Amino acid sequence: MPSKNARLQQWINYRIRVCLQDSRMLVGSLLAFDRHMNIVLADAEEFRKLKIRHKLADGKHQTEEKEVKRSVGLMMIR
Repeated sequence: MPSKNARLQQWINYRIRVCLQDSRMLVGSLLAFDRHMNIVLADAEEFRKLKIRHKLADGKHQTEEKEVKRSVGLMMIR
């Protein structure tokens, strides 16, 4: 069975998606990684979900989920 590094090595210079523990998602080109799984992404974009609460006329609340996109550029993920 190949090691984690060998499996990740095949994705160098490919566009990948990284899901973080705080529910953010990053999409970018994989440039580098190390044995601790620190990752460097180029042309990275960050996606996160926001919950927006609207107060209605009858006093109730309505929640709306919205995805926000942010261009980050070069990014190192630890």
